[in-house]
Amino acid sequence: MGLIIHFLKFPPLTDTTWGLPNRLLGPFTNTNFLAQSYFLILVTLVGLFVSHIQSRSKIDVTLIAVAIVLLSVVLFFTFNRSIWLAGLFSFPIIFSFWKKRAAITIAALMLLTIIVLYIGNIGNFSSRIHQTLNPTVQDDVVRFNLWQANLHIFKSNPIFGVGYYNNTRNIQRYFNELGMTEGTINTHAHNEVLSFLAGTGITGTILFLAIFYCFAQMALKSLKKMPINMPVRRGLLIGAFAIQPSFLIAGFADNNFEIYVARNFLVFSWALILYIYVEFKENSSLI
Repeated sequence: MGLIIHFLKFPPLTDTTWGLPNRLLGPFTNTNFLAQSYFLILVTLVGLFVSHIQSRSKIDVTLIAVAIVLLSVVLFFTFNRSIWLAGLFSFPIIFSFWKKRAAITIAALMLLTIIVLYIGNIGNFSSRIHQTLNPTVQDDVVRFNLWQANLHIFKSNPIFGVGYYNNTRNIQRYFNELGMTEGTINTHAHNEVLSFLAGTGITGTILFLAIFYCFAQMALKSLKKMPINMPVRRGLLIGAFAIQPSFLIAGFADNNFEIYVARNFLVFSWALILYIYVEFKENSSLI
């Protein structure tokens, strides 16, 4: 439905992005909400795809594959570079739970896809890459200035930061300290780790990252015990494991922890990991 609305330009879209309709919004008013939240669903679907391949459920594999293709197209047209980067990292990891050779093949196919998109400039892909490396577009200039300001905050308060969200609330003051008068907007850091460094210092950031590490370790321990004849549970757990590093990488150029839908999916992955971990620990008959 999101694709249909997008390309039929309904409701009417007055602007275009690189000759294409505006960045796909789906059911949201902000394209980054769609990208950052539904990317986590895509990661979960890929996990289910791998687990159903292992259990040799052909019908389910086909249905999941169709869903993956459609959602991948939707997310491509959000033109969100952070989730592109996160996908490049996470999908080979997911396929490594099936076969290491499959992981290498997926990595090679993704690299080939990137080359084709870049050479053909499909969806102005190469322009987006050049824009990232040489920020001249206003949005990217603003983002780089925000990074500099938040790095300045962290250097001034490295241990405990200035308080969570205070770095955003008082960002104009730090722009003034750096002499930035152009390309500035009073908003969040557009980098999740940098935002935590500025707001909570190295102490809070280590604790924040430790949460992801702990849940990833719990998921790995459960996966080692889980048989392949439990494809739904195994697939959800593979996806939940992959969400942990994917979420952090997807936050490279955005504050996805502040996007409530993405945060809800993240917390759901934690709940799923914890539930299965405790279940396996308490019920040895499942092993």
